[in-house]
Amino acid sequence: MSFKEHTYNVLILSASESFNAILDNILPQGIYPEKHFFSSFANASKALESKSYDFIIVNTTAQADAGIRFALNASKTNSSIVLLLVKSEDYDETYDKVADHGIFLLGKPLGKQTLLATISCMASAKERMRTLTNKVHLAEEQAAEIRLTNRAKWLLIDKEGMTEQDAHRFIEKQAMDSCSPRKKIALEIINRYI
Repeated sequence: MSFKEHTYNVLILSASESFNAILDNILPQGIYPEKHFFSSFANASKALESKSYDFIIVNTTAQADAGIRFALNASKTNSSIVLLLVKSEDYDETYDKVADHGIFLLGKPLGKQTLLATISCMASAKERMRTLTNKVHLAEEQAAEIRLTNRAKWLLIDKEGMTEQDAHRFIEKQAMDSCSPRKKIALEIINRYI
């Protein structure tokens, strides 16, 4: 796996002890230091309320519909990557229900290699999601700085009689002279006049 510098925590909802043992053995402790196994929907749901997980693996049994609902809910309420395991005969019908929600789906029975390959794909998806989330946060911070700067400029225009260009230069010069970010200067101007 190429994401060795990253670690992932995993919630596994499965009543199958043999599946849990296999999963525990094939997921290396160094990359997956937290593996939380649950056999009941109630306990898994409670865990999701109190902690964020990178991956959620749902191994459906006789209660396939409940497993599907759990997977759908988990994919909507947090940023986890979800893998749902269903009987092969239920694959097509389940795919129609979960594909639009970005849930990974595998039919059972399955081999270890298929499971490992899918978890590797999940790690790729998680890293892509992490990159996009960071870009969104950066864009939000930049937009907030622009709004603050514009508000400060308009206060300078209104209270000091500056032109927009002069107000912009004033903020830039104050930031450069004090080695401070424009956001800090803008907040100081806003606080001075409000």
